Amino acid sequence: MKKIIKKLSIMTGVLCLMLAGAVFGGNTGSAQTISVDSGWISGHRDAYDADLLDQYQFTVPSDGKVTVTCKSMKSDWTIRLENADCTESYNTASGGNGASCSEYVKAGTYGIFFDTSSGSWEGDYQFKVEFTPVDCDVPEPNNDFLSATPITLNQIKKGLLTDTNEYDYFQINLTTATTLRISTTGEESRNVCVYDSNYIVKLNPHGISGNDTEEVYLAAGTYYIKMTGYASEGNPYTIKCSAMQYITDINLRGPVAVVTRGQSMNLLASITPSDASQKTLQWSSNDRGVAAVSGNGTVTGKGIGYAIIRAASMDGSNKSQSTTVVVKPAKIAMKSMKLKKGDKRKITIKVKKQKGAFYQYQYATNKKFKKAKLISGSYATTTTMRLAKKKKYYVRVRGYVSYDGKSYYGAWSKVKTIYTKK
Repeated sequence: MKKIIKKLSIMTGVLCLMLAGAVFGGNTGSAQTISVDSGWISGHRDAYDADLLDQYQFTVPSDGKVTVTCKSMKSDWTIRLENADCTESYNTASGGNGASCSEYVKAGTYGIFFDTSSGSWEGDYQFKVEFTPVDCDVPEPNNDFLSATPITLNQIKKGLLTDTNEYDYFQINLTTATTLRISTTGEESRNVCVYDSNYIVKLNPHGISGNDTEEVYLAAGTYYIKMTGYASEGNPYTIKCSAMQYITDINLRGPVAVVTRGQSMNLLASITPSDASQKTLQWSSNDRGVAAVSGNGTVTGKGIGYAIIRAASMDGSNKSQSTTVVVKPAKIAMKSMKLKKGDKRKITIKVKKQKGAFYQYQYATNKKFKKAKLISGSYATTTTMRLAKKKKYYVRVRGYVSYDGKSYYGAWSKVKTIYTKK
């Protein structure tokens, strides 16, 4: 009798296992195994035939993106991309030609299940499953502090967050105190959080979309970085950790830089180190009426004179540098040149005035200005001494400005000629 009971128990257990294996997504029947990238698959749904449950299984060999596309499917049908036994749905697409849904997944087996909102239905359909692998070098599991993936400064890691892999952890060791910069890229939004070795939050969860960088100042030690996907969105991403490189020196052109009124030049020669993390400088001028400076260090001569231009770091290093910009006159234009009334052996020269400029008048009996005579001053009109009679004279003018005992000259004007009389 005991032997009979034992045999009955074994048979009952086997029957239960068979029934359990036949239950798939709340329906009876068996899932059909299909291959990805095998083209269009045709099927027929009969609600009254338990052997036609329209459930499929497929396996992807690596991390990547699965896309399911349907055609010839009734408008009230729904196709579901689910886990292997169709007990958890990842994404859906409503019926109709061209209905499609995509999801990033880890390597493994997944299911497809056809459903309807109208209850009983019957009909034909076609669908295909396409797979695009993604480059991922973050090993699994790494879903907690103990299994965190090691990462070093300036190393790039490529990961994938999915419905079944919502978290990735990384461990980094800092030998010195620094501002840690965590740069990530990705298609969807992500959360970045930093913990110390005691699992205390050092950087509260920050939402990131697209390409972004988070910064946090940390003492030397071991830290953990937690990457979290938003709303279970599939998300391939990259992560790179770098230490803040502070500016140690700002090198400007100078100590005196010279620019012509109305023209521009860039004052920044270099920043040390060349790989400084934050190279943006704050520029200022103590006299914008003489020299104005832009945000990239380009100075423009506005008026004749000199101004002090200062560049200061904005990365917290408190470095700054200044230079003197001398703005010299632009090319002078002669308004008139004629013999003096009452003395035809003297020449009166008049130029177009430039505010703040001094003028140097030069005249000679040869066009190369050998042994030329000079008149210097702040007046826009001058008259020469008495010259030789009946001589041809060549005349030109230039402006200049003086700073710290040195004169800075503009370009010569166009040469003009005139003949003296008796």
